[in-house]
Amino acid sequence: MRTIAMIATSMLLLMGCDAKNNKSIPRPLAKKATFELYVVSATGGANTKTDTDPQTGTTIYLTTPAVITSSDVESVSLSADMPDQKRLNVNLTPNGASKLSAATATPNGMRLAIAVNDKIVSAPAIRATLSNSVSISGDKLEVTLDALTKE
Repeated sequence: MRTIAMIATSMLLLMGCDAKNNKSIPRPLAKKATFELYVVSATGGANTKTDTDPQTGTTIYLTTPAVITSSDVESVSLSADMPDQKRLNVNLTPNGASKLSAATATPNGMRLAIAVNDKIVSAPAIRATLSNSVSISGDKLEVTLDALTKE
């Protein structure tokens, strides 16, 4: 009996008291959640749709179709480099990683718009080829994680 109690205590210490709500554990997207990455075009055109950059409030042009969609996402989680510097980590499937790598092969400051549940949450400039994951830093990331993972 003592051994069982020690194992249970060790599991709680390793996993935390509420492992189900531990936001650092990678989780799949909820069935109704959507996640897309779009290449941002400098001008509008036949294969673009307009949206708003959440940081600047200016119009951006999203090249359609999206480079990455929900079916390309393997899991999402939250991490922190420091307590006040959180990141939302989006891990891609091998197919998604291949598509993202091809789309960002020559980034030269290109921008990608990140859409969560059909709302642009960020549109950063890309300076290096991306492949198997995307990390988003900023405010309200726990809310964004919840929007992606809660059924």
